[in-house]
Amino acid sequence: MLQFARIRGSEEIRNIVFYGDTEASENLYNRLKEDLAGNDLEVSPLSIPPQIHGSNNLNFSVYANAIGAMFKRDKLTEHINLLETDAAQMGVAGKVQDDRSFTIVAAGGLGLAVIIIGVAFGILAATDAGYKNKTAELRADIDSPETAAKLQQYEDLQTMKGIVREYADNINNASDAYKTLPVIEPAVYEAIDTALETVKDETDKVTESPEYSIGYGDGILNVPITIETSEEFTQKYPSNLVQYLYDTYGEEAEEEENRLFSSVEYNNYSVSTTSNEQTHQVISEINFSLTLHMLPNELPEIQEETPEEEAPEEAPAE
Repeated sequence: MLQFARIRGSEEIRNIVFYGDTEASENLYNRLKEDLAGNDLEVSPLSIPPQIHGSNNLNFSVYANAIGAMFKRDKLTEHINLLETDAAQMGVAGKVQDDRSFTIVAAGGLGLAVIIIGVAFGILAATDAGYKNKTAELRADIDSPETAAKLQQYEDLQTMKGIVREYADNINNASDAYKTLPVIEPAVYEAIDTALETVKDETDKVTESPEYSIGYGDGILNVPITIETSEEFTQKYPSNLVQYLYDTYGEEAEEEENRLFSSVEYNNYSVSTTSNEQTHQVISEINFSLTLHMLPNELPEIQEETPEEEAPEEAPAE
């Protein structure tokens, strides 16, 4: 009871009144009084109120509850039963109010959750419907005759592109091959003339200049040669001529500008003899063909002439 009074913040209790059967056990009232004496509390039995009459034959404190129930009381000022105090009523009311608040909050939260889920499902459904409509439009566009015609046109253009590219590659290859063909320059004819005369001077018994002609095709020079010499020197001139041409104008010549031929050989060799009736000297006529394979040579690049910019005309002076 003291703790209950402290919790409620009531005034300090100084007097305690006992009622009921205080003689239920021996010295019960005295033991209670001694126990409460340490708390500085005054203890007394419940006295008979003045409005109660005819109480000579009964112990009023034993029947105080029953008698008190027969009289009306002011609940705002009289608190006989501790369970009917304001704190108890406030606790019960607060609990009921808390339960109601929790129910309202829970119902509101559940409703809000339902609304959010509904909105989310609505947004997802709308988005899904949009994607399906867009997919259907794209599928219809892909399957349309116009798209099929454009795809066929694209394939035709790709095929044509491959044909044109192959044709261009062939043209470029032909152009590159043509550029690698040797070019007949005056230096080639001069080299053959020089070789024929030089070897003639260095070979014994050859007094007349050789007769020859030059034929050309696919980078190969064919030079038929006829020359007269004595019989014992018939084979020296062709071999000396081949060696001279290869050493001086072959691909391993010392001077780079003289490198004209990749190989030099002679064939179709034949000898016919005649006798001079006056001197009785035997003359051998040698016929053979000289074959020269020219080194590849690129055509000189032709630079396009750029037209000169005309100077702007000056305005006539006034």
